[in-house]
Amino acid sequence: MFYSKPGFIAEMINNAGKWVIFDFDGTLADTISAGIVLINSFAKKYNFKEVTPEDLPVLRTKTSREILQAVGLSVWKVPFLARDVRNKFLEQIAHQKLFPGMLETLGEIKTNGYHLAILTTNSEENVKLFLGTNQLESFDFIYSEKSLFGKGKVLKNLLIKYAINSDDVIYVGDETRDIEAAHTASVKSIAVTWGVNSADILAKQNPDFLANNPGDIKNWLSLQRADS
Repeated sequence: MFYSKPGFIAEMINNAGKWVIFDFDGTLADTISAGIVLINSFAKKYNFKEVTPEDLPVLRTKTSREILQAVGLSVWKVPFLARDVRNKFLEQIAHQKLFPGMLETLGEIKTNGYHLAILTTNSEENVKLFLGTNQLESFDFIYSEKSLFGKGKVLKNLLIKYAINSDDVIYVGDETRDIEAAHTASVKSIAVTWGVNSADILAKQNPDFLANNPGDIKNWLSLQRADS
């Protein structure tokens, strides 16, 4: 599923250039705290251990699959839990905010000639509401897909759908599975350290760049432009 600006598809042939594709939760939107509360509300239903504030430092050092193992959540239950969380999150998404500094970073990236898009496992409805509430019009399209551990295939499908060359893409995410997706789709990756996973575990996945704040993203992209 995807959302695009009016007239975007008709103009797609003219939109060749460099793309920065962002993950949503934990990368653009500071939704982690609210997300944990919602996830915990389904702990009894799906029979897994609730996450406490004391658990977070340790969980951040684990890969996405290791986090599931740590809380005792079976992989086959994840799509059903994610569906429930997405549906309930609609009640809260309008109250969520961008990470500090992200608004300015997005504006500068756009000004520097990059196209911007979102690839997310959250729902299209949630993301559109968030963008509207935060008055964000920087993104050319949203691509929403519910496959949590098949994100590499999803990213490939996105590139095919929009006829985007993988060499022209940088994918930005906060989890180990985001870096894995970038490797699978043969695109460059930026891992951000303010989301789900810690800097150490992200670095072990070999992203092209590790960003400690939103300003690092635009600075690295500026260097890429200068070298191209």
